[in-house]
Amino acid sequence: MVTDGLETVKQLIGNYLELAADLNINEIDGKLYVNMVPIPKNDLHTFFVDHEIQGVTIGRGVSREDLATLLAGLGRHKNEFPAGETLRTWLQSQGMGHVDVQEFQFVAVRKGEDVARQVRLLFGQKHERIDAVLATLQRSVRLLDEVSEGADRDAVLEQTVQEISALPAPLLCDFFAQPLPERMELLGLKPKALTAISRNKITDVLQSVGAKVDEIYGASHSVQEIEQGMGDLRQFIGTLSKTPAASQVEPELFQNALALLQTRAPGTAKGGVATLEARVQELLERPSAALLEPSLKTTWPALLNLVAGMKQDTLAEKLVLKVSENLTAPEAVRRETAVQWLRQFLEILAAHQMEKPMSLVVERLMELAGAENEPVLYGQITQTLQIAATEDLLRSR
Repeated sequence: MVTDGLETVKQLIGNYLELAADLNINEIDGKLYVNMVPIPKNDLHTFFVDHEIQGVTIGRGVSREDLATLLAGLGRHKNEFPAGETLRTWLQSQGMGHVDVQEFQFVAVRKGEDVARQVRLLFGQKHERIDAVLATLQRSVRLLDEVSEGADRDAVLEQTVQEISALPAPLLCDFFAQPLPERMELLGLKPKALTAISRNKITDVLQSVGAKVDEIYGASHSVQEIEQGMGDLRQFIGTLSKTPAASQVEPELFQNALALLQTRAPGTAKGGVATLEARVQELLERPSAALLEPSLKTTWPALLNLVAGMKQDTLAEKLVLKVSENLTAPEAVRRETAVQWLRQFLEILAAHQMEKPMSLVVERLMELAGAENEPVLYGQITQTLQIAATEDLLRSR
């Protein structure tokens, strides 16, 4: 195991040291990270446990001799060091100026500047989704608990707040729309981050409102979700307008952002309908067979719910006609898939009481029923038509 673990150290050093200013191998919550990138589970963790360390930093200028000494120290059992000496002090006695070991400190907890540095490394990773940001923040809060009250703790908290306030504009919007765990709320991360947001960051948020609205439309499955996302964004803009740095931002930027939200609201000519038309058109331009791909299984209901929610009968009819092209396909499996999707269409349209598109679905299925020779598929068609007849009876009561 020792040999395997030392070989792991050699591989880590060889793979990473040339890519960064220094190489940091850390243990956080039982997992190992190299420059805050998680690495697969390996025997290196054993050495961290044996020597009661939680990190190794290898800086630029490290020599082969330094690395050999580090490996030799890791390979020794802690009881093999002279009395009162640890791996860290032993390395220092060997003149190791470019290698440092962070030990667990059970009485005197770690210095704030050390933890603040880890917070910077954590947030230095690429975050594309808010859940990744929250996971990083969770680890940062755990690191915060490792320092004592006072100046050190304040320094780490300040670093965490600065990292939040510097998030990319879309993620910053999502962060303030998210409820935080109680521990984070008690730390006051949101109000502190608002105070720390710069003039440039506010400007960036306001100028990217259009892109954020597109993101909301693209990720939403209903008009209600769009309205919720737009409401959260509007509230965040209002909150930004009350921050200390807001006085340095041109008032027109706030006005333009709010006006854009108004014009892009669901149901407005320049807003939801225009965005929806573009999404529908993109699908209509595909071959009809491509619209039955499994990858679109969740896209169709979400899109049709938006179309129906905005009462866009014409768009709904276009989607029905496009999918219905598959009803005349020579492959039975293709026809069967189309029937299944049209049945789902029928349920969504009925829920929104869209009679014209519903009638179009029934018309296309009746045409297929008259020509279908596959018994199983014919049964599915007649069952769907019975559902449609029941819905029509209920509406007429």
